[in-house]
Amino acid sequence: MSNDTSSPRAIRNYKFPIHPNKEQERKLLRWLETCRRIYNEALARRKEAWERENRSVTRMEQQVWLKETKKENDFFKEVHSQVAQEVLFWVERAFDGFFRRVKNGETPGYPRFKGKGRYKSLTFTQFGDGLGASFQDGKLSLVAARGA
Repeated sequence: MSNDTSSPRAIRNYKFPIHPNKEQERKLLRWLETCRRIYNEALARRKEAWERENRSVTRMEQQVWLKETKKENDFFKEVHSQVAQEVLFWVERAFDGFFRRVKNGETPGYPRFKGKGRYKSLTFTQFGDGLGASFQDGKLSLVAARGA
């Protein structure tokens, strides 16, 4: 593997320690809060669909919901689309784990809603200039949502 960290193939998964200024910190905290709200809303929609209609909601259905909601909800628009879609992936993983534990006869632990300050990571699945995350002048650059 190459040592060229500007290549998306060079780093498959990496946690970056960051040192934001006050404005950047406020923006990151807003993004985390937005992700938390998306997570909780997606979880609530899955729960409600099961309780009212006895049906499961797929991640694809939730991606359609998210796309439509972002048109109307300025708060949800702030987060880059790939980051918001990754939130739906984490909701799906929580349910996959729940159903796996039910199937195996383990104590299942239904997925929980995230309280304020309990959503602590942003996932950028694309790396490179103009994509979700990139290095510019040796610094990590995160792309904000378009139109936000």
